[in-house]
Amino acid sequence: MNFQNLNKIESWQTYLDIAFKSASDGAEAMRTNKGEMLGHDRLNKSKNIELRKIHIIRDILSKALSKIVQSFPQIGELPVFYQELMKITLEVGLLKQSLGGINWAEKRIYALTAEYEKKIVKCMEMTKVNGYRQEFYGRISSTIKQVKNCLEYVDECRKIMKGYPAIKTAEDIKTVALFGFPNVGKSTILSKLTPAKPEIKAYAFTTKQINLGYRKSESHPGEKLQIIDTPGSLDRFEKMNLIEKQAYLALKYCTEKIIYVFDLTEASAPIQDQEELFQRMKKEHKDKPVVVYLSKTDQLDNERIAVFKKAHQKETVFSSLLELEAWIEQ
Repeated sequence: MNFQNLNKIESWQTYLDIAFKSASDGAEAMRTNKGEMLGHDRLNKSKNIELRKIHIIRDILSKALSKIVQSFPQIGELPVFYQELMKITLEVGLLKQSLGGINWAEKRIYALTAEYEKKIVKCMEMTKVNGYRQEFYGRISSTIKQVKNCLEYVDECRKIMKGYPAIKTAEDIKTVALFGFPNVGKSTILSKLTPAKPEIKAYAFTTKQINLGYRKSESHPGEKLQIIDTPGSLDRFEKMNLIEKQAYLALKYCTEKIIYVFDLTEASAPIQDQEELFQRMKKEHKDKPVVVYLSKTDQLDNERIAVFKKAHQKETVFSSLLELEAWIEQ
């Protein structure tokens, strides 16, 4: 899922300025084009010009508003990961309400156009024709101004959603998570599990980022494996920062397998904290296969590794990337 194609939403005044200028330009082109059928008398010429103006305004505004509403996904149809991510980053109810307001404005524009089209067609006085057009302009302006806050909030949401990671859901692709404290070596492992020039993308939230890597499956030709670098935290969910919450949701809703990364050098976190996070993760994800990978083994002696493996005999513990790759491909 990728939200990068959500287009910038302009201010209400910008939309009106564009529509009114286009209407003026269209009317002028109609006057100067001798091939246009304006009518044989001043009244009919005036009617046709004013009708052209309101039709141009209708078309431009309705197209712009419709594009906004149609470009946003149906929230209830999104993968659960994105639904939950929206709940912690946006006011979902207000977003739905704002999109509903924009949709109302589009329908209102069509209704006003139909109303004033009839008035102009039936009008038999020159002064009233121009008056109806001016009245239409005023009511259209009022309609667009009424959704000013809607346009502004939807654009705020757009900016946030463009920062969402393009994680493929579990239905789309097999996904494996690298999980553990920041700086335990997950990014290094990610770069080694993916090709020499991996397709790794970074999505900044605060001062941190989440990385995605892809590799071609050797056991299933033509398929790709998605590997996510997910930083862990001992904080309760409500206390986590945004990237940690996102990682928690990705682990819960997007991954099929989990690789827990231990750093026995303790340069990243005390071993007691790493053990606590590991046990908590296993408890929360009982339904998913979990293995342990020991990072930075080049900085450890064999005895330290042996002691750890003996203490974790019930776990599958890897210290070799070849073994880890074989498990991922299973």
